[in-house]
Amino acid sequence: MMLFRLKDGTWKPLSHPGEHFIVDDILEKEGISVMSQTREMIEERTGYATVSFCLDCGDRVLTYCEITQPNNYVPADKCQCGSKKLLSVCGMALSKKPILCPKCKIGKLKCGGLGMS
Repeated sequence: MMLFRLKDGTWKPLSHPGEHFIVDDILEKEGISVMSQTREMIEERTGYATVSFCLDCGDRVLTYCEITQPNNYVPADKCQCGSKKLLSVCGMALSKKPILCPKCKIGKLKCGGLGMS
């Protein structure tokens, strides 16, 4: 799900289709006209709700990921165990090498094109 960060730091879910119309409305309410909006301005406040895995305890965590660079997703939350070592499913898909299983600490997680094994 696509999200947009409001001025107060909270994330607003954007319904599909028509996300860009909602973003335009939010920014106009903040005094930023459609004509003065830049791609960078919108991207720095755009994110996604995704599932991440804690690399310490192995729990799944619903996180809000910010897009800091194209194809680079950085989890913005922390696990219930307190760890900030989270890897999003998006980040796993982009990883070039297998990731050590956080549950058993022996197996490897390897992502394929549309899934994970």
